[in-house]
Amino acid sequence: MAKRHVTQDGDAFRYLENARQILKGVPIEGHIYTDRKPVREAFGTAYLAILEAINEVLLKKGLTAKRIHQSVDAYRDALQNTWLLITVSS
Repeated sequence: MAKRHVTQDGDAFRYLENARQILKGVPIEGHIYTDRKPVREAFGTAYLAILEAINEVLLKKGLTAKRIHQSVDAYRDALQNTWLLITVSS
């Protein structure tokens, strides 16, 4: 049986801090990073931070991890439904 990744509070911040650490080692000339590879790696890690933050919000709103991780469309639907719940209950 395969283990499923369970999002823990703070994972998003860890990913974001990892992205910052990656960028700290990249040389800058003027206002431009000189090496593309670590910049792309940092952006990929920051993207994962965003997904983890979204997962945390959706899990706190009661969605199951199985329903969230199905596809991009599942994320879109879950976010739209969650946003509707937030705005209606406010």
